[in-house]
Amino acid sequence: MTKVTLKIRRSSPSEGRAAEYVEYVVPVQPKMTVLDAIAWAQRNVSHNLAYRYACRVGMCGTCAVVINGREGWACRTLVERLHAPVVTIEPLRNLPVIKDLVVDMQPFFATMMGAMGYFVADGAGCSTGGEPVIRMRDRTSIDPHIQCISCGACYSACTMVHWDPQYLGPAALNRAATLVMDSRDGARHARLDVLDSEHGCWRCHTQFSCTEVCPMQLNPTESIGYLKRQLVVRNVGALARAIVRAPEPEAALPAGPAAALEPPAPPPAMVADGGRRRVLEYGIAGVLSAIATSVAATAAAFLRGPSTAAGRPWISLGPVERFPLHAPAEAIVDVSGHADREASRRLRRVYVVRSTATEALVLSSECSHLGCGVHWDAGIGQFVCPCHGGTFDLQGRVTAGPPPRPLAAYRARVERGALLVQET
Repeated sequence: MTKVTLKIRRSSPSEGRAAEYVEYVVPVQPKMTVLDAIAWAQRNVSHNLAYRYACRVGMCGTCAVVINGREGWACRTLVERLHAPVVTIEPLRNLPVIKDLVVDMQPFFATMMGAMGYFVADGAGCSTGGEPVIRMRDRTSIDPHIQCISCGACYSACTMVHWDPQYLGPAALNRAATLVMDSRDGARHARLDVLDSEHGCWRCHTQFSCTEVCPMQLNPTESIGYLKRQLVVRNVGALARAIVRAPEPEAALPAGPAAALEPPAPPPAMVADGGRRRVLEYGIAGVLSAIATSVAATAAAFLRGPSTAAGRPWISLGPVERFPLHAPAEAIVDVSGHADREASRRLRRVYVVRSTATEALVLSSECSHLGCGVHWDAGIGQFVCPCHGGTFDLQGRVTAGPPPRPLAAYRARVERGALLVQET
């Protein structure tokens, strides 16, 4: 391969220039990186092409971009190893674009502060000289998670950040986990309070997208799982302590001589032991009940399969003219009238592909593999699932695994100029 075509997504919101893909034919040199190819295009073809880099040797992470649909460092990615005549380069996702390949990292850095990603010294963990002393056990736990250099690749790859912009994201939660592991930190409980929220670690759906793209081979998903376990232990412990400390209800005593037959009260130790036994029994019963409920819900969803469309109402998506021809457009379907749908999924995102003035295909945005969200990638002309790399064509058919089935389609029709859909 002597030449490669760079397909770079260019835009300039401050100048009012919409996003478009511009192609540059670049001669390939031995050991040429994607960063080298971008630099060649800027110096020889388009001098106003904006991109970001610093060290050029794979240490700073400043050059993080999306290469052929996957986050990576341009300076670490060799062109010859891509084995593709066309290399599509896009700015990081989930962050505002300043110009071309340069994004505003401020929202990403704000998540670090939101997760209290800073050390708070605890006087009890300091030596006589006032310096914090770390225990070897803490050091062993923290070491695998401290090499994050805040490149933003995991934040870009995270599907949940796309759906919930207030979600703290994998990098901030990974940083918070290292501080929770550190016994010297004095803000452990305050930090866990922040993470125990809708936009904290519970938002993570364990899709491993962040782990797959991390250039430093970190595992943010594991760190988030650690935080979840810590919160469960803390919350269950608090509940158990509250139950143990609760006063025992006083039993009604019979009136008259029968009251004299009441056995003597047990010693306080026996009452405490009985309370602990009840807490243990309730705790085990609660855990088993939660597991059984989760398994039952999963099995029911699996066995139920596609629901019948009989009797379902037709839902309007608005005038059919608002959807362009032969190009996917996003829309929201309100399925709140369906009794078998939980409240959290009453609004559904779909893609409308209009082929003629009166015909349109309405596809679900949920991948048929794990149910995670897909998005349309105009650079490759495919629907892409960033969780596992599955792709679908314009008709929703699978073009790359592992999805086992095409994208689900809604029944659609045009009536009086409005596009109506009905779930299948």
